[in-house]
Amino acid sequence: MAFETIVKKQIEKLKEPSLACVDMVVTELTNVVRTCTEKVLFESVSVSVSRESQNSLIVHYIVHVNVCLYQI
Repeated sequence: MAFETIVKKQIEKLKEPSLACVDMVVTELTNVVRTCTEKVLFESVSVSVSRESQNSLIVHYIVHVNVCLYQI
């Protein structure tokens, strides 16, 4: 019983840093996607297709972030 209580407290202490870490990773991945798609956008003839691709990738990351946050 005491062990379980200690473990639960330790897990609770790790929850906030874990969420912060997930947030930082998502921010960095979003920046990478934007940088890559802007490069493609710069070299691309079709601006709307590149912007759609960028938005699609960002939405994809956000969906997976929400899954991760739910699991934490």
